[in-house]
Amino acid sequence: MGNHLPVAVRRRRLERLLTLADASAQAFRRRHLGRLMPVLWEERKRGLWQGLTPNYLRVYTRADDDLTNKLLPTRLLALQDEGLSGEPEPAAIPLT
Repeated sequence: MGNHLPVAVRRRRLERLLTLADASAQAFRRRHLGRLMPVLWEERKRGLWQGLTPNYLRVYTRADDDLTNKLLPTRLLALQDEGLSGEPEPAAIPLT
């Protein structure tokens, strides 16, 4: 078992991989900016509704209405946390 890399080398490689994974995820989210996508709204936390697109992008919005379990066309507007902020289309008919 003497073929193991030193801990410092493994740690540096891990940091590079995590940085690359973060950049890749951000680029993926950025490619969806401006698109209109269906979002299944799940729950409201700390004043923000959270939902998912069909390709599992996390989307956040503010709304007074109860969006629980509603599938609504939503415009993806900006990067936010580990997801995107979005705005459900006005007068959208639920897709469900």
